[in-house]
Amino acid sequence: MQKHMRDIRESTDSELKVKLNELQENLYYMRVNAKTGQMEKTSDIKKERKVIARVFTEINSRKQKALIQK
Repeated sequence: MQKHMRDIRESTDSELKVKLNELQENLYYMRVNAKTGQMEKTSDIKKERKVIARVFTEINSRKQKALIQK
């Protein structure tokens, strides 16, 4: 988990947006596969959601810092 957070914090804003889009798309396909019975480990959906939340948290944190600095 520490590795993921370090990668997220070191990413630029545009990289985070791209990563967020990729994660959300991946989550969609994971949900489809889970519903059709093609997914063995449904717990991966929960893990993916947590990574998405971490990315959102970092994006919002940066926005707050930018507002405070103005």
